[in-house]
Amino acid sequence: MQATSDSAGSERSERAVDAALARVLEADRAAQRALAAAHEEGERIAERARAQARRVAERARERIAGAQARVQAALQAELDALEAQARALPGHAEPDAAA
Repeated sequence: MQATSDSAGSERSERAVDAALARVLEADRAAQRALAAAHEEGERIAERARAQARRVAERARERIAGAQARVQAALQAELDALEAQARALPGHAEPDAAA
């Protein structure tokens, strides 16, 4: 009777170990799926961030180009005004006229 009891207990222990192992393996598979999903989401987030950074950089380049054009126009206007003032000075001769 003892042998039968030990055998039954051993079988129950083995089934419990098998069930626990199955749960561990399923948990591992679930963790792997979650990790893969998190990695994919991270890639999507990174791509959106890169696209946004490209848009921000392009807007910055456009703003810089616009500012440079405005500065250039302002400098040219200032130069034109100074040249006009210089021509208005008494005794001013045009450089081309002296040649």
